[in-house]
Amino acid sequence: MIMKLNTKSVTQAAAMLTLTSGMALAAADESSVCEGYSMTDVNNDGYISAIEANAYAKRQASDMDSDADGRVSREEYINCSKRNYTDKETGRTNAVADVDMIDSDKDGMISGPEYANYAIGAVARALQGDENAMKEAENLVYRMPDESKLTFDTVPLEELVSRSKAAFMMLDADASGDLSEEELNTPVFKPIDINDVLDREFDQADADKSGDLTQTELIAANEKRAEEAMKKAEEQTGEKLDPEVGAPVVYYTYPDTM
Repeated sequence: MIMKLNTKSVTQAAAMLTLTSGMALAAADESSVCEGYSMTDVNNDGYISAIEANAYAKRQASDMDSDADGRVSREEYINCSKRNYTDKETGRTNAVADVDMIDSDKDGMISGPEYANYAIGAVARALQGDENAMKEAENLVYRMPDESKLTFDTVPLEELVSRSKAAFMMLDADASGDLSEEELNTPVFKPIDINDVLDREFDQADADKSGDLTQTELIAANEKRAEEAMKKAEEQTGEKLDPEVGAPVVYYTYPDTM
């Protein structure tokens, strides 16, 4: 089963995951954005709406502000956003399918959305009892070195996408934005230094160049991410999206992953 990369694929996978894993995908995430994986797609429909993006930005402004001075410093932003990274390698136990299985547009390379979309589909099939899909999912979705195994039926959809995109970054050895077959089958998830990425994100969000981020600036940065996700999704699928619904989660770049 190969899932075609379009705006319906992620919602189909979300529906499959919801049916299989029950309440884990229905519960909103009330944890701090600096504790583990924090969700933007609160209703788990596979899309991030403008309302959800703005709500997440407000949580960022509160949770990242560790000294409670009303602003988010560069250090606070980076320390919070790095929470899901480690300097240790994580092994992968099984060989992954060849590029053709994941390369939906058949250009010979695997893009971030193609990788994340296929990974979500593998998880959905695994939860329906497909043992081969389980092996694929275990090698496509990132787990921390101290996690012996991921229990997929308790992992929310957006966290799966976030973990898949983290895995993609770690496999993308030449930082080209695409995976070759050799990169896809790298036997370990190698640690990466994302300080430079986070520095650039901070500078882009810091509209007034004050050296701190306000809630207004964080909301504007999230709105820009939403616009870029909508544009990317429409370009790659040829489908017109509803601005009120937003773009599928696989087209988003995450401050802590991409």
